[in-house]
Amino acid sequence: MCESVTMFDEILAKEDEVLSALLVSQKELRKAVTDKDWISLNKVSLEINELTQTFLEVDAQRDLHYQMLKTEELALYGDKIRNLRAKLLKYKTGNEALGKFVQTSRDFIQNVIENAVPQRGNKTYSKSGKIVQNQPQCVVLNQLF
Repeated sequence: MCESVTMFDEILAKEDEVLSALLVSQKELRKAVTDKDWISLNKVSLEINELTQTFLEVDAQRDLHYQMLKTEELALYGDKIRNLRAKLLKYKTGNEALGKFVQTSRDFIQNVIENAVPQRGNKTYSKSGKIVQNQPQCVVLNQLF
């Protein structure tokens, strides 16, 4: 069982490392979005996707080893697990804030486009009878080529 405890400790350390890297990448992503640096945004997005995949794999391993450990052995890792949960919550909160920023920006741009370049004058209704907003066909706002 000592090997399982050692493995669990290594997995927690790896999760902590990946979450720290995700938090750093999240800050870079936020900066790329606010600075409208689309090249950096693409690069950081790919990096976050890779780190997220790594985290999911390590978390699956952690879950397997967590189930094999006894309650007394798990008590030793209470602080590390709380630290991981705090980092995960911080990452989740940052994602939600960034998501709200992007959604607000998208809604603002959609409103400007709808008022400046209306697609068509007819109203479109859904099956339930509600008015459906017309989405613009294609608009390029910034082209860096």
